[in-house]
Amino acid sequence: MAKITLRIEHIKLLQQLDIKLALNNKRPYGSSDLAWDIERIIGSDDAVESDESSENSDKLFALHDELDDAMQVILKYAAEHLEEITQHAQEQTSARHCD
Repeated sequence: MAKITLRIEHIKLLQQLDIKLALNNKRPYGSSDLAWDIERIIGSDDAVESDESSENSDKLFALHDELDDAMQVILKYAAEHLEEITQHAQEQTSARHCD
């Protein structure tokens, strides 16, 4: 990942970005089994093939569908706390260079 300084311009662009267009719609997390991928990523101990539990799959698909709204919340927070976020990132970078 490239080193950048997060700026308000980044936040504004991301807030307007149609995230759905940026995703690989068939394999957004790598494999073709969306439910299994989500369970794996969120750390579920119950990761099963998606066709084995349609109720659980529905919940996982709903979680995935909420990502657009979740991203907007994150971006709103980032815009409101940009100075703190930037300072923290700079401190983390400095700490890594001292190790």
